[in-house]
Amino acid sequence: MIEKLKLYFQSLQDRERYLIIFLVYGIIFLGGFFLAVPYFFSSSNRQKEILKQKVEQFYQFKSLIAVYSPKTLSRKHLTLSDISRIAVDTGIKSYILSIKPVENGFEIRIDNAEKVVFSSFLKGLKKEKTNIDAVHINLITGKVKGTVVVSGEDA
Repeated sequence: MIEKLKLYFQSLQDRERYLIIFLVYGIIFLGGFFLAVPYFFSSSNRQKEILKQKVEQFYQFKSLIAVYSPKTLSRKHLTLSDISRIAVDTGIKSYILSIKPVENGFEIRIDNAEKVVFSSFLKGLKKEKTNIDAVHINLITGKVKGTVVVSGEDA
């Protein structure tokens, strides 16, 4: 069978051989192109969907922070033991890197906390009528990493 194919191919003129070779290469190229293009488009669409979900989660989390960080609530004196008690009650204690005293309150550094745990911590602070003066959060990894500045006096 292969011998007959070789004999037929050798009996063709040079122009016909080049045309057949060109057509075979063209079919291989177009076939590969039509197989690869849908793969790249589906990959791009998946990445867009993941990015869209992350943006939606970010805005939901941002609205949650806005709800649970009121400026109007206040306590007379906020102590380190109050913050520690709220952290233990809400389960965020193991994610707290440091608690530093600042002008009118405390700066709490948090690393790799779950969103649910962090939101329960904010709810606990609201329950205790604590002012949340600043919240700086990084959600790139899907975990909460950032600082929260709280005070017990009127801002």
